[in-house]
Amino acid sequence: MLPDNIFFVHFLYNSLSALQSNRQHFLLFFTIKSISVRKINYYLNCFWKKEKNINIKSITVLVCDIMSNDLEKLDDIDKRIIQLLQKNSRMTLVDMAQDINELTENAIRYRIDKLEDEGYIANYTIQLNPKKFGRNVMAIFSLNVMPENIKKVLEYLKSIDDLTEIYLTTGTYSIIAIGYFENNNAVTRFIMENLKNVKMIDYDVITILEKVKHELYGI
Repeated sequence: MLPDNIFFVHFLYNSLSALQSNRQHFLLFFTIKSISVRKINYYLNCFWKKEKNINIKSITVLVCDIMSNDLEKLDDIDKRIIQLLQKNSRMTLVDMAQDINELTENAIRYRIDKLEDEGYIANYTIQLNPKKFGRNVMAIFSLNVMPENIKKVLEYLKSIDDLTEIYLTTGTYSIIAIGYFENNNAVTRFIMENLKNVKMIDYDVITILEKVKHELYGI
């Protein structure tokens, strides 16, 4: 969608060399419209750093982005970008632009940078299949530990490679730990060899029969 002040888009296009060295006209236009200088500078820095094909369309996208919601707020396009990256973090900008036909590749790159800078995207990683590594059993350990021992117990549990997730919790149990094991006998050995070293009141262990749903936080 084109901004109301489309004349300004043409002004930017015709004054790019001057704009790169002097931002006063650019800042003045948007600050009059109550848009923060921080936001203007963010998008402008992205633009000069990454835009390869400077034309009316790319300038229009820049202006529309600045006129959109604040950096801290997600719009539908931001959410769609996150959804696509969650499905495939290696998805190319070309493929994303085909899916989101409202934006160019550069505009999508700007938005991804924004999501990273604002902390919405923490990192990019891969998901391993434990069964391919011979870890066929997922076990959840619930430990009831006295408050004065929690710190030491957490440090000990963190040192155990078989445990992949450890949480400090409220409720009946103070610590929840999750691990993957070759079989049920391996779980039993883990209890006998590792949990015996933990100072705790009691504990509980369950094994997962089937994962019905398993995904990181999504939108």
